[in-house]
Amino acid sequence: MDGLKTLDSMENQLKQLTLNWLSKPGDESIAFEIGVAHQLQGNFAQSIRFYEMAVTIKPQMSEALANQGAALKELGYFELALERLHSAIQNRPLEPHLINNLGAVLVCLGRQNEALECYEKALELLPNDAQAMINKGFAQSELMQIDQSIQTYQEVLSLYPNNLQAQFNLSLLMLLLGQERQGWLLYESRLHLDKNAQSYSWRLSGVPIWSGFENIQDRILWVHSEQGLGDTLQFCREALSLIELGAKVVLSVPQALVKLLSTMAQDIPKVQERSRLSVVCEDTPVEDADYQIALMSLPLALMRQRKLVHHKPRVLPYLFPDEFKLRDFENVLGPKKAPRVALVWSGGHRQELPSSWKLNERRNIPLMTLGALRDLGLELFSLQMGPSAQSELAVFNDHPGFLGVRDLSPWIEDFSDTAALVSHMDLVITVDTSVAHLVGALDKPVWILNRFDLCWRWGLQSSKTPWYPSARLFRQGTPGDWSGVAQEVYEALETMSSHGTCTLTL
Repeated sequence: MDGLKTLDSMENQLKQLTLNWLSKPGDESIAFEIGVAHQLQGNFAQSIRFYEMAVTIKPQMSEALANQGAALKELGYFELALERLHSAIQNRPLEPHLINNLGAVLVCLGRQNEALECYEKALELLPNDAQAMINKGFAQSELMQIDQSIQTYQEVLSLYPNNLQAQFNLSLLMLLLGQERQGWLLYESRLHLDKNAQSYSWRLSGVPIWSGFENIQDRILWVHSEQGLGDTLQFCREALSLIELGAKVVLSVPQALVKLLSTMAQDIPKVQERSRLSVVCEDTPVEDADYQIALMSLPLALMRQRKLVHHKPRVLPYLFPDEFKLRDFENVLGPKKAPRVALVWSGGHRQELPSSWKLNERRNIPLMTLGALRDLGLELFSLQMGPSAQSELAVFNDHPGFLGVRDLSPWIEDFSDTAALVSHMDLVITVDTSVAHLVGALDKPVWILNRFDLCWRWGLQSSKTPWYPSARLFRQGTPGDWSGVAQEVYEALETMSSHGTCTLTL
């Protein structure tokens, strides 16, 4: 990024720059340097303000326009970022880094084809630029140009074999294709990416990392959950594999999952060994651990321990509903009158991560797209959380002769509540979010509606997944078009409901 450099004493320099600005308020170079200092500290709003001052004084100051565009991108103002970068490129049309940054903003806007053109142009101007090549590979993967994307990342690694971002991006494609050995090995690169330093800061605690080669018989192994709730729900099962190897396991997870994941102990055959599993909130200190490991490093570590080249998911179920909540919700739901189908149409929105916003949009499906389901005589329920669910349900329920989708969110405080409600359903239809993993882990029927540029864990083509035998996958054929998926779901449900029973089968 233009003008950005490492500063040994950022606070002191910022103070000095501010004093300089007060003495020379019309000096665009000082305003620019203050913007740089704020940007390096992550104070993007302040940096944007000072870059604006610099550009007001000197409208053709390309470096200020470029940096302001980068800061706007970080805050999610993608259209404004695009405008600033276009202005910068008008002044410096042959600057490859500006063109590369323009492509990155276009990706955030969901305009991958245009982004790809930017990366190609940047690489014409600066061949073998690692960042432009990595960005090119990412755009190719989002367009499901998988072979081309793999080739691009391999080219990066042939030039820069220690490039962690290229290793990580390639790992996802290897896992997508089922090439587990290479995929899980490359996936370890995530632990060392600078942007993930805070997430994996526990690695610096002094507790040795378990690689899979060390004997863990009667050792205490501290397993740290990571990434999203769905990732934890999918891979927490491997805590049971560690217990089978003789370890005592402390599994640190978000508070919302503690109750539910504690039920994994029911899957340990010998009652006297169930105390080997402890599930604690992720903020709980563990003083006596012999080893520690990131949750999603377990497939590789277990492959090493077992001397295998493939990771085989555990038999399901490995999570179980609370018996008391099952009885309570039976009274809440009342008598069953038709097949019960629960809906989840939107994943969680991460306000702090603007780069994920377009991905969320692509993953989510407008509830009205499933409107035809109202005519099938099903008992429909909503497990959707979030403030927008009520307004969407109100529109959806306004349909002649339709009794309405019953909103179950008021009864959901954590995932153990969701698990008990799911256990009363014949089927859950959901986008690719944490609920999909929850239902699969309970070994209950779940239909997962996948976007075109689907996640690596679902594979490329099959309607089945080894992770969850009770799941059926529905896939977008065209980016952004849910109509085909909705029609396929409707026809499958129509066939099932026409049997006239209250039980749906896969």
